[in-house]
Order: sequence, then structure tokens, then C-alpha cells
Amino acid sequence: MKKQTITLLAAVALASTSLAGTSMVSSKEFKQPMATGAYFQDQEFTIDLSYSYNDAINNGGHHAYFHDKNGGGAGASFFFARYFGVGVDANWFAGGPRNEALHQLTGNLILRYPIELRCCGVAPYIFAGGGDILDGKRTSFADTGVGMEVRLTPRIGIFSDWRYNFTSNDRGDLGTTRAGVRFAF
Repeated sequence: MKKQTITLLAAVALASTSLAGTSMVSSKEFKQPMATGAYFQDQEFTIDLSYSYNDAINNGGHHAYFHDKNGGGAGASFFFARYFGVGVDANWFAGGPRNEALHQLTGNLILRYPIELRCCGVAPYIFAGGGDILDGKRTSFADTGVGMEVRLTPRIGIFSDWRYNFTSNDRGDLGTTRAGVRFAF
């Protein structure tokens, strides 16, 4: 009998501690967790409008043919997946050494890493590709670069990137900086 009483008291003691605790307070405020892909989609098309600056780089003791120039540009990219895409862009700069306009056409493979925040989306990216500079004479180049995009809304963002253009001749290499607005569709 004593064993049964002790066992019963132990079971009641354990059961009473399982019911103890803090009371639950119901709140009408519920914060929806952010959906993955709220700012950057798995497949998306983007259009860029940018300010561009070409920085002439002296190449191997040769006088840099291209001079520092301000200009503007436009581009388009398509992301096949959240992290991988391809892009093309064109930049125009006024007055080369002989006052001809300088046209820079580029195609790149892009690797980005989107980060979804509560306030916005952030995506650092790297890219590599090549293109042509046209200014009365054609100069081909390969390029590689880095950039950062901040999506203020799922459809509108701002970006800045920098690329090094390795030219195919002794005219000198270029560093191109772009900053602008990006529209996603």
C-alpha cells in the first residue's frame, strides 16, 4: 500500500509541474515572414539606365589612347536562375582624341548572390565577358568586374559596378564605372 501511495503522489507531482508555466497571451498582431524571392526572382528580365565613366589606364609605358570620359548607358539582363544570368550593355562617351564619339558594347555572364532583407534586397555580383569599342576604329576587349545592386522595391533598384577592360592592342586598357537605376520584370 505504501508503494502505491508513493507512486500516486509522484505521478501527481510530475503532472502538476507539466501544467505549470507562463500564461499564453494572444496578440492580434501577426508578422508575415518574408517570402523567399520577394525582391529577386528565379527568372527575371532587367533594364538598366546608367551614368558611365571611362578611366583610361596607361598600358605598358604607352600613352593611353582612350582619355577619361563621362557618358551614359543602357543595358538589359536576363537571369535564368536566381543566381545566374547574361547581360548586354552599351555606353556612349562624347569626344575621343579626334572628337569622335566613343561607343562601348559589352556582353557578360553574371553571377549574383541575392540577400533578402526586411527593408530591401541586396545582391553583390561579379561578371565577365567582352565587347567592342567603336570610335572610328574597332577595339575588342575582354572584361571582368564587380558590382552591387540594392532593390528598393521588387521592381526598382539602384546599382553600381566597376569593370576592367583588357583591350586587344596597345591603345591602353580601360576601367569603366557605372551607376544607375535598374527595373526588373
